[in-house]
Amino acid sequence: MSCVRRVIYIFSIGALILISGCREDTPPPSVSDANEHYTLEVLFSEVLERIRSDYCTAVTEAQLIKGAITGILMALDPNSTYMEPREVAVLDTINKGEFGGIGLEILPTKQGLKVISAIDDTPAHRAHIQSGDLITHVDGADVTKTFATDILKQLQGKPGTPVTLTLLNEKNEKRDVVLTRSIIIINAVKSEVHDKIAYLRISLFNEHCEENVKKALDSFLKEGKLHGLIIDLRNNPGGTLDQAVATTGLFLDGGAVVTVQGRSKEDHEVYAAKGPDRVRGLPIVILVNKGSASGAEILAAALKDHKRAIIIGEKTFGKGSVQTLFRLSNKGALKLTTAHFYSPKAMRIHEKGVEPDINVDAESTDTLFDRKKDAQLKRAYDLLRGLSFFQMSKIPS
Repeated sequence: MSCVRRVIYIFSIGALILISGCREDTPPPSVSDANEHYTLEVLFSEVLERIRSDYCTAVTEAQLIKGAITGILMALDPNSTYMEPREVAVLDTINKGEFGGIGLEILPTKQGLKVISAIDDTPAHRAHIQSGDLITHVDGADVTKTFATDILKQLQGKPGTPVTLTLLNEKNEKRDVVLTRSIIIINAVKSEVHDKIAYLRISLFNEHCEENVKKALDSFLKEGKLHGLIIDLRNNPGGTLDQAVATTGLFLDGGAVVTVQGRSKEDHEVYAAKGPDRVRGLPIVILVNKGSASGAEILAAALKDHKRAIIIGEKTFGKGSVQTLFRLSNKGALKLTTAHFYSPKAMRIHEKGVEPDINVDAESTDTLFDRKKDAQLKRAYDLLRGLSFFQMSKIPS
């Protein structure tokens, strides 16, 4: 029996969930499999030796090995990567809600680094970098064929220093953006009450999310009778699986939140809401857009499937895979896709996204989160006011 200790998280700058488990050893390979394995090993050795002897410049063993590791992972999927010790240290800092950088959540693709979303109140957010933008150059250097981990190193740097990104939007329009690196402090939960409607903005499912949402919901209940609740998940790139599940459970009395399906039966698990519904059946509208991903999609899909909320906005990003972080002996880590997650009604989220009940396009990124100008937010307020008026009209005089 080989015991596997692993860490699971659901997006590239999320906090971590520590679990332990054991798996049976795989059966020995057949003779034909062994022969093929031997042939491929010989081929791999030949390629390495040819590079060592004939490549135009000298290559170290470390370069060859790290390159081989990166190549193997790139052949699997965009989310599986090797992380250097320095990158793991940055990730651990991010778990606590504070880190240095420009505030982008990105996904490597064949065309370049694709922006999932810009985190609220960061240099990237203030520069109006949008979900779907492609980063083609960093400080003038073409990065379309550069390993994602190397690009991330270029984006990181001392707070106060500039970095220039060349972006290509979905209309193939190119622009250069100069950003100043800074310490990113994530205030993941913001709340307010306006016109008897509670507004809850969740920008990230970090390790304090459930706790902070609870506080916000308790403060809402002290406001007296409310017409409804808006949960704004736009540009929320995800976070930790446990926090996404726990936060979703605050709006349900029970039932499935998400199903995680891996390669084997041992990797199939249903995560359920503990309940109770802390807002006691208050009507809920959830706002999403193409920057809503991963944990945000878990919450939106679960409340939609349980008919607990109405979804307004645009189809979400469609990042429905789970990565397991395996800590390595050199203090680096292997981030490996080990499962996909599905909504309570078995809807596949990966590469599909969550469809809104009411489609409302954002008129302008400049008006996002502005109560008076934001078309999606205005629609949510109007809907909840209408529901409240309808319910009041049914009360006998």
